[in-house]
Amino acid sequence: MLQKFKTELNLSGAQVECIGLVLEDYRQYYQSLQDQLDDLRLTGKTRIVQILSPDQRVKFEKMMTDLAPQLAGGGK
Repeated sequence: MLQKFKTELNLSGAQVECIGLVLEDYRQYYQSLQDQLDDLRLTGKTRIVQILSPDQRVKFEKMMTDLAPQLAGGGK
């Protein structure tokens, strides 16, 4: 991405360095948010599983497996 910006925007060396830092900060922030969302999903799933009977848990796990592609795509 940075290389594309550099080439298409004709960035100076200082601009490349600054934008590189911004992009790295954004990448780290985004990863942190993703990690938090993963923790939130796991916590919710764990709480649901604790409520269900063993038979219901099996069905729930299958439902979650079937829904995984939709959940990964943001429900699209």
